[in-house]
Amino acid sequence: MRPRMDAIVLFGASLVAGGLAFVAPWEVGVAAAVSAWLVGRARGWFCAVLVLAGVAVGAARAERVVASFDSAREAGPPARCTGRAVVVGSPVRVRDTMRFDVRLRDAECEGTSALWSGSATLYGDPDLVGDIAHGDVLEVSAQLAAPQRLWNDATGDPRPGEARRGVAKSGGVVDARVVSRGLGVLAWIDRARAHVRRRIDATFPIDTAPMARALVLGEADLAEADDAAFRASGLSHLLAVSGMHLVLVVLGAMAALRALLARIEAIAARVDVGRVAAAISLPIACAYAAFAGAGGSTVRAA
Repeated sequence: MRPRMDAIVLFGASLVAGGLAFVAPWEVGVAAAVSAWLVGRARGWFCAVLVLAGVAVGAARAERVVASFDSAREAGPPARCTGRAVVVGSPVRVRDTMRFDVRLRDAECEGTSALWSGSATLYGDPDLVGDIAHGDVLEVSAQLAAPQRLWNDATGDPRPGEARRGVAKSGGVVDARVVSRGLGVLAWIDRARAHVRRRIDATFPIDTAPMARALVLGEADLAEADDAAFRASGLSHLLAVSGMHLVLVVLGAMAALRALLARIEAIAARVDVGRVAAAISLPIACAYAAFAGAGGSTVRAA
């Protein structure tokens, strides 16, 4: 009996594999040929053609997306641009500035009559930008240019990662005014982060506040000497909010919830309070991951 293969799943997997051809063309090409031969023998040559077609479509799409991003990235020289921007990333403190991602729409840039729309990373003085959050709409003026591209052969081609992130410009904020405030869970979390950041800066000594922000908010903002010392000692990972931090917070919240629910007779008599506490802790894990900066290790742990 021939093994059963779902044609849609087969084509989808081939599309994903084809997307990797941009960074590893020879490897993907050989793997696609071998896979098509094996699938053809096991399931028929229609499925083999499906594999090759999926890889080809995925490779072409990856090429088109990266080329489109590079075109947007290099569009125009550095210029001061003015327009409305929607905050789409949690603001992060970096030294004495705030870094945040925005989506600009129809921004007017000096030296050109064409309007520019796209995603940008902005840097601004905390007193100037204020406590901004996800979803806030800003009237902003900023000096924008293509971000510096650091190409290290040891780490591979950076263009697919840049295209996936989608930030085509970066620059400093000259002026900013909040037009409307964002609503929703992410906006609330960002405002909670801003409150905690202010309390850390107000209560911790100036030399330990950056370490506290790193451990609580996931902001890698150590002084240069401290950063060099942690790197030299190989202990930088201790400052990254990851699985250990998330487990401590979520298990602590779950234990507290279980203890509270166990004392409510109407609930404890009818349901397993441990299961209820565990279910409530799932969204708490996601919320804490966002509160701690939503870094790669934090999201993976959540």
